[in-house]
Amino acid sequence: MAYQERNAAACDIAARIDWLSRERRQVAPRHLMRELRTIRGLSQVAELRAVAGLAHALESELLARGDEAPIQAYLDRMQDAVEVVADDQPRFIELALATLGTRMALA
Repeated sequence: MAYQERNAAACDIAARIDWLSRERRQVAPRHLMRELRTIRGLSQVAELRAVAGLAHALESELLARGDEAPIQAYLDRMQDAVEVVADDQPRFIELALATLGTRMALA
């Protein structure tokens, strides 16, 4: 994917994550899941694997824990992941998931 296309896709993905972050309490659960799947798909195409991986993890958390899932924490990490360079994406996912796991254990 060309740099300009990737940058445009990253801006779209970041805007979608930001919208979810602001509106998540008013969004129906099925719409939230649909939007996460869209973000995951767009992220895979744009080679933003960290965003895609975190979106997938959040989907799993929502299925397992429902409203008790740390939705905002995931969205915050996804927003951070939009800016992560390709080489650092696998490590970013590991660190983000470890941080989220620690946070849930302490809650």
